[in-house]
Amino acid sequence: MGELRDKTMDNRPTPPEELLLIRAGHHLWRLRKGKEWPEQALWSALQTIWDAKEALRVELRQQYREAIEKRKLNLTGRRFGQ
Repeated sequence: MGELRDKTMDNRPTPPEELLLIRAGHHLWRLRKGKEWPEQALWSALQTIWDAKEALRVELRQQYREAIEKRKLNLTGRRFGQ
């Protein structure tokens, strides 16, 4: 697993695609109490959503880090007149 976002220190908005996965996961998690689905099917669906959410978060972290590096390079270039 990758590092998790600490929302107390991270004020970036949660992207819509991540919110959708979070909400779908929460919905399935609540369904497990009602036993509306066969247990194996429910756990399989939850694992699929969790895997997709983690993959998305890895991609978002990479984009965020690249944006920070680009911003640092832009600031450095302006500071030294490049």
